[in-house]
Amino acid sequence: MKPKISIVTPSFNQGQFIEETICSVLDQKYSNLEYIVIDGGSTDNTIHVIKKYEKFLKYWVSEPDNGQSDAINKGISYCTGDVFNWLNSDDLLESETLHYLAERFDDPNIDIVSGRELYFEDGQEQVRNGSIVYSQIEKNLLHGVIYQPSTFWRMEALKPLLPIGVQFHYLMDTHLWISYIMGNGLSKIDKVDKVLARFRLHAESKTVGLPAEFIKERWKLRMGVMKHVLPEFTLFDQLLSEKITKHIDLKLPDVKVKVNHERLVSMLADELCYDFYKEFDYQSIRKLMKLAIEEKIFTTRLFQYYLRLNLIPKQILNWLRNG
Repeated sequence: MKPKISIVTPSFNQGQFIEETICSVLDQKYSNLEYIVIDGGSTDNTIHVIKKYEKFLKYWVSEPDNGQSDAINKGISYCTGDVFNWLNSDDLLESETLHYLAERFDDPNIDIVSGRELYFEDGQEQVRNGSIVYSQIEKNLLHGVIYQPSTFWRMEALKPLLPIGVQFHYLMDTHLWISYIMGNGLSKIDKVDKVLARFRLHAESKTVGLPAEFIKERWKLRMGVMKHVLPEFTLFDQLLSEKITKHIDLKLPDVKVKVNHERLVSMLADELCYDFYKEFDYQSIRKLMKLAIEEKIFTTRLFQYYLRLNLIPKQILNWLRNG
């Protein structure tokens, strides 16, 4: 018996794309598929397209919701499958993906199968390697990178991490990824070389439209991780507050992996320094360096920026960077 695979498509006013998305799932001709579409009350032709295929869907609804995460959570409540992923209404599954996944998840020691992705836009295509699994746990916690359309979960492993955080509009998938690694480590993540999904880039897509919002959410996630792993660590709180206008309480699992606290703090200092430097915020870098020296936090990146800020006059440094 092949594992039951549940796919949820959250949708809102993407009638120009959703039929291709639905067909990319149904054309797999996978015998144990459970396909659910949750629409947020579209006013274009989306409902017409969904009704065209409704006999092949386990469930669908069109009603106002609180965004993508809320829609996915609604869809998951109808899922009874062994394997799960969501597929946005402008993305596609690569052919034979579901049959391939059934074979990979036949191994009980695998919780996540994460493949490669094909990005496409206006006839241009580029294959990307997909989710990044760093060898250092600390790097995964602060720099976690998941390519969501090509990353599939064993439902049993996903359920403890649910519901998906509605406080995230962009990085709900990264939140899941980091949460899983924090509680389970890396040993049951199966990183494969096969292209499993096709990611559409277009003017209205979140990935293209508002990259600055990704950065804001990334810092909220980083701060949440730091407060969870090192609740007593407050050294960078003032500097972090400049990155985060509103603190959010994250649902994170108990830390069941070994985390090198010194390395985690050093990585956070590096990332803060890099981010301030991108913004030409030299004053904050100096504050950061002073704190780092007091706590004996030394990294190559901090040293490089220390030399730049102390050996090159500000006007010349700005001129070189703008050149």
